[in-house]
Amino acid sequence: MTTLLFVDNNEADLQFVADAIHDSAYTLLTAKTAADAVILLQSKKIDVVASTFELPDMSGIEFLSMAQEQLPNTARMLLGSYDNAHDILQAINDGVASHFCAKPYEE
Repeated sequence: MTTLLFVDNNEADLQFVADAIHDSAYTLLTAKTAADAVILLQSKKIDVVASTFELPDMSGIEFLSMAQEQLPNTARMLLGSYDNAHDILQAINDGVASHFCAKPYEE
């Protein structure tokens, strides 16, 4: 099974993702802070990491950069609004994230 770590401090977004993939072939792990996500990165086998652009304890780009160092072969996705387009493109160009998903999510 593929394990997805979804990092977002917004409870509604965490619930949306949980509802969307609960019957899928994914195992979902969630964290509301980068610190909590780092603990999961170190203790679980993670295949995909998705992080919102703004976390309470650091930026999503900083967190994904840490994830890249710890698990360089793990797919990384940045979540956010197009208001952050410059920073998002920079993160993708730098290899910190391989994908971007716009918020808010739609069913």
